[in-house]
Amino acid sequence: MYSLFEHAKRHKLCDINPIETVRQGAKRLNRASVLTVEEIRDIMLEIPNPAIRLAVLVAGVTALRRSEVRGLMWHDIDLDTH
Repeated sequence: MYSLFEHAKRHKLCDINPIETVRQGAKRLNRASVLTVEEIRDIMLEIPNPAIRLAVLVAGVTALRRSEVRGLMWHDIDLDTH
């Protein structure tokens, strides 16, 4: 969000960045796990529900967070222009 508001300030779409007042003290406790294509495939083979399997595929190839994948709607995906 910080970067989004900074971009808006540069293009004169807003005057201030309200995120500057938010405390940013959290630090990652663990290194992020990066899965290989084979690991993602193996996980997908264990999931019987096609909708959940698709969500795992989307998360795996886009690196979206769980909350971001859950918030996706079909109109968010543009299959024509990739």
